[in-house]
Amino acid sequence: MSGYTIADMKKFCYKTVKVAQDYCPYLWKAYDKAGYLTATVEDVPLGTSFNFLKAGFVHKPTDFFIRPMMLAVMKHLPREDNWYVRCLGSSMIENVMLNYIEDILTKASNRAPVFLHGWLAVLAHECSNSAKYGDKPISNFLRKIDKENTIIMFMSDHGDIYGDFRETIQGWYEDKLPAL
Repeated sequence: MSGYTIADMKKFCYKTVKVAQDYCPYLWKAYDKAGYLTATVEDVPLGTSFNFLKAGFVHKPTDFFIRPMMLAVMKHLPREDNWYVRCLGSSMIENVMLNYIEDILTKASNRAPVFLHGWLAVLAHECSNSAKYGDKPISNFLRKIDKENTIIMFMSDHGDIYGDFRETIQGWYEDKLPAL
Protein backbone atom coordinates (compact mmCIF):
# COMPACT_ATOMS: atom_id res chain seq x y z
CA MET A 1 0.00 0.00 0.00
CA SER A 2 3.02 2.28 -0.15
CA GLY A 3 4.97 1.26 -3.23
CA TYR A 4 7.96 0.41 -1.06
CA THR A 5 9.37 -2.98 -0.16
CA ILE A 6 8.90 -4.38 3.33
CA ALA A 7 12.63 -3.92 3.93
CA ASP A 8 12.41 -0.23 2.99
CA MET A 9 9.32 0.30 5.14
CA LYS A 10 11.12 -1.25 8.11
CA LYS A 11 14.03 1.15 7.59
CA PHE A 12 12.15 4.44 7.46
CA CYS A 13 8.63 3.76 8.60
CA TYR A 14 8.11 1.13 11.28
CA LYS A 15 11.60 0.58 12.64
CA THR A 16 10.33 -1.48 15.56
CA VAL A 17 7.04 -3.20 16.35
CA LYS A 18 6.25 -0.36 18.76
CA VAL A 19 6.44 2.47 16.20
CA ALA A 20 3.01 3.55 14.94
CA GLN A 21 2.49 3.85 11.21
CA ASP A 22 0.71 7.20 11.15
CA TYR A 23 3.53 8.86 9.22
CA CYS A 24 4.14 6.05 6.73
CA PRO A 25 3.66 7.04 3.07
CA TYR A 26 0.59 4.94 2.35
CA LEU A 27 -1.16 5.36 -0.97
CA TRP A 28 -4.43 6.62 0.50
CA LYS A 29 -2.64 9.78 1.69
CA ALA A 30 -2.07 10.87 -1.91
CA TYR A 31 -5.72 10.21 -2.70
CA ASP A 32 -6.80 12.14 0.39
CA LYS A 33 -4.77 15.16 -0.77
CA ALA A 34 -6.44 14.87 -4.18
CA GLY A 35 -9.89 15.20 -2.56
CA TYR A 36 -10.91 11.55 -2.38
CA LEU A 37 -12.73 9.98 0.54
CA THR A 38 -10.54 7.18 1.86
CA ALA A 39 -11.33 3.86 3.52
CA THR A 40 -9.51 0.89 5.00
CA VAL A 41 -11.64 -2.22 5.50
CA GLU A 42 -10.04 -5.37 6.91
CA ASP A 43 -11.81 -8.30 8.53
CA VAL A 44 -9.05 -9.39 10.94
CA PRO A 45 -8.24 -6.55 13.36
CA LEU A 46 -5.36 -8.34 15.09
CA GLY A 47 -3.63 -9.77 12.06
CA THR A 48 -4.15 -7.09 9.43
CA SER A 49 -1.64 -5.63 7.04
CA PHE A 50 -1.01 -2.80 9.46
CA ASN A 51 -1.21 -4.57 12.83
CA PHE A 52 0.36 -8.00 12.52
CA LEU A 53 3.75 -7.67 14.26
CA LYS A 54 3.34 -3.89 13.97
CA ALA A 55 1.92 -1.13 16.16
CA GLY A 56 -0.79 -0.05 13.73
CA PHE A 57 -2.07 3.51 13.91
CA VAL A 58 -2.55 5.94 16.79
CA HIS A 59 -4.94 8.10 14.74
CA LYS A 60 -7.62 7.01 12.31
CA PRO A 61 -5.67 6.64 9.03
CA THR A 62 -8.59 7.01 6.60
CA ASP A 63 -12.03 8.61 6.54
CA PHE A 64 -13.66 5.20 7.01
CA PHE A 65 -11.80 2.80 9.31
CA ILE A 66 -13.57 -0.35 10.48
CA ARG A 67 -10.89 -1.66 12.85
CA PRO A 68 -12.42 -0.21 16.08
CA MET A 69 -15.71 -1.96 15.31
CA MET A 70 -13.94 -5.23 14.52
CA LEU A 71 -11.97 -5.01 17.78
CA ALA A 72 -15.26 -4.62 19.67
CA VAL A 73 -16.65 -7.63 17.81
CA MET A 74 -13.57 -9.64 18.79
CA LYS A 75 -13.95 -8.59 22.42
CA HIS A 76 -17.65 -9.27 22.83
CA LEU A 77 -18.53 -12.17 20.51
CA PRO A 78 -17.76 -15.77 21.34
CA ARG A 79 -15.60 -17.34 18.66
CA GLU A 80 -13.62 -20.47 17.97
CA ASP A 81 -10.41 -18.70 16.99
CA ASN A 82 -8.38 -16.02 18.76
CA TRP A 83 -7.56 -14.12 15.55
CA TYR A 84 -10.86 -13.65 13.78
CA VAL A 85 -14.61 -14.22 13.62
CA ARG A 86 -16.30 -16.07 10.76
CA CYS A 87 -19.79 -14.66 11.31
CA LEU A 88 -21.44 -11.58 12.75
CA GLY A 89 -24.92 -12.66 13.76
CA SER A 90 -26.28 -14.72 10.89
CA SER A 91 -24.01 -13.09 8.29
CA MET A 92 -20.64 -14.30 7.10
CA ILE A 93 -18.01 -11.69 7.98
CA GLU A 94 -17.32 -11.29 4.23
CA ASN A 95 -20.94 -10.18 3.73
CA VAL A 96 -20.60 -7.65 6.55
CA MET A 97 -17.40 -6.24 5.03
CA LEU A 98 -18.77 -6.18 1.47
CA ASN A 99 -22.00 -4.48 2.62
CA TYR A 100 -19.93 -1.86 4.45
CA ILE A 101 -17.83 -1.29 1.33
CA GLU A 102 -20.97 -1.06 -0.80
CA ASP A 103 -22.45 1.51 1.60
CA ILE A 104 -19.30 3.62 1.34
CA LEU A 105 -19.28 3.40 -2.44
CA THR A 106 -22.98 4.16 -2.90
CA LYS A 107 -23.56 6.75 -0.18
CA ALA A 108 -20.25 8.57 0.03
CA SER A 109 -19.19 8.52 -3.60
CA ASN A 110 -21.83 11.09 -4.56
CA ARG A 111 -19.86 13.59 -2.44
CA ALA A 112 -16.36 12.72 -3.66
CA PRO A 113 -14.46 9.97 -5.43
CA VAL A 114 -13.43 7.09 -3.16
CA PHE A 115 -10.14 5.27 -2.65
CA LEU A 116 -10.78 2.11 -0.68
CA HIS A 117 -8.38 -0.58 0.49
CA GLY A 118 -10.23 -3.74 1.45
CA TRP A 119 -8.67 -6.96 2.66
CA LEU A 120 -10.73 -10.07 3.36
CA ALA A 121 -8.43 -12.61 4.98
CA VAL A 122 -10.78 -14.92 6.87
CA LEU A 123 -12.41 -16.68 3.93
CA ALA A 124 -9.49 -18.83 2.74
CA HIS A 125 -6.93 -18.12 5.44
CA GLU A 126 -6.72 -21.56 7.02
CA CYS A 127 -8.28 -23.63 4.26
CA SER A 128 -8.19 -22.84 0.55
CA ASN A 129 -11.33 -24.95 0.04
CA SER A 130 -13.30 -22.31 1.95
CA ALA A 131 -12.76 -19.75 -0.81
CA LYS A 132 -15.81 -21.17 -2.61
CA TYR A 133 -18.03 -19.70 0.11
CA GLY A 134 -17.04 -16.25 -1.10
CA ASP A 135 -18.22 -16.82 -4.67
CA LYS A 136 -21.82 -15.70 -4.12
CA PRO A 137 -21.14 -12.71 -1.81
CA ILE A 138 -18.34 -11.41 -4.03
CA SER A 139 -20.26 -11.91 -7.29
CA ASN A 140 -23.34 -10.19 -5.78
CA PHE A 141 -21.15 -7.30 -4.64
CA LEU A 142 -19.53 -6.93 -8.06
CA ARG A 143 -22.95 -6.95 -9.75
CA LYS A 144 -24.33 -4.24 -7.45
CA ILE A 145 -21.58 -1.64 -7.46
CA ASP A 146 -21.22 1.08 -10.09
CA LYS A 147 -18.33 0.05 -12.30
CA GLU A 148 -17.97 3.33 -14.15
CA ASN A 149 -14.69 5.05 -13.26
CA THR A 150 -13.86 2.13 -10.99
CA ILE A 151 -10.71 0.05 -10.64
CA ILE A 152 -10.90 -3.16 -8.64
CA MET A 153 -7.78 -5.15 -7.81
CA PHE A 154 -8.85 -8.56 -6.54
CA MET A 155 -6.17 -10.16 -4.39
CA SER A 156 -6.11 -12.64 -1.55
CA ASP A 157 -4.22 -13.68 1.50
CA HIS A 158 -2.47 -17.04 1.58
CA GLY A 159 -4.42 -20.29 1.74
CA ASP A 160 -3.17 -23.47 3.37
CA ILE A 161 0.25 -22.84 4.87
CA TYR A 162 0.50 -25.94 7.05
CA GLY A 163 0.38 -29.65 6.35
CA ASP A 164 1.44 -32.06 3.64
CA PHE A 165 -0.76 -30.54 0.92
CA ARG A 166 1.22 -27.29 1.13
CA GLU A 167 4.34 -29.20 0.05
CA THR A 168 2.80 -30.26 -3.28
CA ILE A 169 2.93 -28.21 -6.48
CA GLN A 170 -0.84 -27.65 -6.30
CA GLY A 171 -0.43 -26.64 -2.66
CA TRP A 172 2.17 -24.07 -3.66
CA TYR A 173 -0.33 -22.50 -6.08
CA GLU A 174 -3.17 -22.67 -3.57
CA ASP A 175 -0.98 -20.89 -1.02
CA LYS A 176 -0.24 -18.08 -3.46
CA LEU A 177 -3.66 -17.76 -5.15
CA PRO A 178 -6.43 -19.16 -2.93
CA ALA A 179 -9.11 -16.86 -4.32
CA LEU A 180 -8.62 -18.08 -7.87
